[in-house]
Amino acid sequence: MADGKVVRPDDYLRAFETFVRENPEHIEAIRILLERPADWKTDALKELRAKLAATPQHFTQENLRRAYQHQLADIISIVKHAANHEQPLLSAEERVDRAMQNVFAGQHLSTEQQKWLDLIRRQLVANLAIERADFELLDFERDVETRGWGFWRAIGNDVEQIE
Repeated sequence: MADGKVVRPDDYLRAFETFVRENPEHIEAIRILLERPADWKTDALKELRAKLAATPQHFTQENLRRAYQHQLADIISIVKHAANHEQPLLSAEERVDRAMQNVFAGQHLSTEQQKWLDLIRRQLVANLAIERADFELLDFERDVETRGWGFWRAIGNDVEQIE
């Protein structure tokens, strides 16, 4: 619904696509997703969700999922797809798996590195963002020997390049 009127899913999605294309200058989170994905942080995700929900059309993840008929699509892929239809609609799990595959394809990882990546994967799937501070807050499994910044010794600083 928009302004109390029933809107067909196709019309709702067209309105959303127009909104995404017209607002990168006004909504920093959209600009980050479309132009500077390496700058994606938890604050950008919060801003994106709040600004989309505050529109008269109530562009919430739930409403957009219903309109796209994709109940697992994450808000990141929804926005990217609205901006460019060549971008697929993905679940958070699919997005994270693709990103990790792109970054670590062909690399041999130690057992410790794989454990860290599994923890990071779960955090990203659940929250769509991860920051350095999260490594101090995450409830790591008992068999991960090093905590917090031990990750950076195990994996290396290049991981910040994951989109």
